[in-house]
Amino acid sequence: MYEAGSNSFVLSPGKWIETTSAIGITTKSGRYGGTFAKVNYLIHADAIKENLIPPDLQKSKQKFIYADEADLLNLALFGQTALAWKNEYPERKGNMRDYATLEQLVVLSNLESFNAELIKIGMNAEERLRKLNSTAIEQMKVLIKNKSLDGLRGKVATPLTTKAEDKVQKWGSNGK
Repeated sequence: MYEAGSNSFVLSPGKWIETTSAIGITTKSGRYGGTFAKVNYLIHADAIKENLIPPDLQKSKQKFIYADEADLLNLALFGQTALAWKNEYPERKGNMRDYATLEQLVVLSNLESFNAELIKIGMNAEERLRKLNSTAIEQMKVLIKNKSLDGLRGKVATPLTTKAEDKVQKWGSNGK
């Protein structure tokens, strides 16, 4: 690995976590390994719990609210719900996020945090979806053009994915 300051410097996720004592970010080697940002997920889940789930709602029904919010993010980023993806790709194991590109995973993490803030200010789901989709498109375009994520490629398991560029073009043509 090259050292900081050189034009070829690459900082691996593991080295960055070790060097900065990063909290809420983990890295795992091997099959299905990768780098995972758990902080934004926790922030998102907390915003849902504190703002969308009525205090007297049975635990067995709370999972549907969390699932609806997960699908809101799926719609904003991938253009379809988890069930629609599963129906489209019945032969694939896991879920759509298991097949996401590195760029999509970065944007998803960002969308979790952004959606948490939108939930906190009381924005309705339809308007949040518009804002999240617009943000996803903008961030995907930036990340696809920028090659700085190339050093992380191969660190995140992304088998048989649809090209992120196709999704951005599809979204852009739909005027979303």
